[in-house]
Formats: sequence, structure tokens, C-alpha cells
Amino acid sequence: HVYQPIVGSADGALFAYEALVRPTDPTFPGPLELLEVAERSGKIAALGRVLREMCVLPLAALPEPTLLFINVHPLELRDPLFAEGDPALLPFAHRIVFEITEAAEITDYSRSRGVLRNLQAQGFRVALDDVGSGYSGLNSLALLGPDFVKIDMAMVRGIETNARSARLIRHIFEFARDEGMPVIAEGIQTSDEHAAVMELGVPYLQGYYFGRPQPPFAAPIDLRVASGDAVG
Repeated sequence: HVYQPIVGSADGALFAYEALVRPTDPTFPGPLELLEVAERSGKIAALGRVLREMCVLPLAALPEPTLLFINVHPLELRDPLFAEGDPALLPFAHRIVFEITEAAEITDYSRSRGVLRNLQAQGFRVALDDVGSGYSGLNSLALLGPDFVKIDMAMVRGIETNARSARLIRHIFEFARDEGMPVIAEGIQTSDEHAAVMELGVPYLQGYYFGRPQPPFAAPIDLRVASGDAVG
């Protein structure tokens, strides 16, 4: 696993890390290939258990109250062990955010909502990924009621010159804020994208502009230093 920082937009302070799978076996050029093989072979639940247990191993070295976002495939919501609360993760429940990816694959919203509510009752939190990328993401936002909302990086790309994307992000942000769901903008790569998202008022930010996925736990880039500003 590698870990990418998520920072607060107000001060650039570290808020969380997202754990990202990076296979080392040449059979799998990237995480998508690994997941596709696991899905075809019916091993998504087993793979998810192993990956979750691996990614929390360094968590004890991460100072409180920094959170850890862990990606979860929607098919894992059908895994009884996950639904009841993985024993390996329960000691860290207050610091773990399960990030639901590929929301389009959720077919039973009632059951999925029940699983997520059970996890939240145990202290875990839930984030919905890729919101804004299509109807399924917006539908999932309304039906699942996550703790965090992650704006799809495709919406952020070139946002400083894309008024439509900016308006949609603003609408999502205002809805999520009113529902008590903090928003995270993903995929920020440039100072212009950073400035545009800041202007929209999004509270948390993620992307290469702040730090690339690295071994645990590389500090985010201090933008005051990077921009030449004095650091007090």
C-alpha cells in the first residue's frame, strides 16, 4: 500500500490519508487489473479482507486524530465479515473511513444502507467516492447518506476554465454541507485548480499538488514553503 494525504483547505493541515493499492507482482500492472481478476474469480471479499488488514498495519504510527480512508468495493458490502465489522479493524474504528468506490455497482440500496449504518454504529465512518461523475454517484449520495463526499477528479480537472463543473461542484458542496457531509475535492494537480476549489469553499483537498501516494506516512507538501512564503 501507499498513502496519499488529504489536507484542510483553510490551513493546509493534514487531515487524513487514503490507502491505495499498488501491486508489486508484474502479473498485475495496476490495481484495476487486480480487482478485475478478483471479481471474475469471486474473490473480491477475500481480497478486500487481506488488503484492509495490510493497510492498517502502520496506523499505530500515525498520530491522533488523523484519519485513514480505505477503499471498499460495493461487492464487499455483501461480505458478512465486513458487514458485521472486521475484527482486525474494530480497534481502529474511530479513525477509519470506508470509501465506497464504483457506486454504479450498488444494486440493493436498502441492504447497502443497512450495512453502512451498522458500521457507523460501531464507530466507522463512510465516504462516497467519485460523486459528480454520473447519475449513479448523485443517486448514491441521496440514498446512502455518507459521512464524507469525494468529488470526482474529472470534475476538478481544469475547473478554473470550466464554469459548468464549478457550478456543479458548488451545488454538490452546498447540498452536502446542508446535510452535514464534509466534501473532499480529489485530483488537484495545479495551483489554478487549487485556487478555484478554494474559492468554492470546499473544506478538504487531495491530489498531487499536496502529495503523491507514498509509503507511510509522507507529510503533505507545505505550500507556504513551495510558494516561497515565509514560515513562522
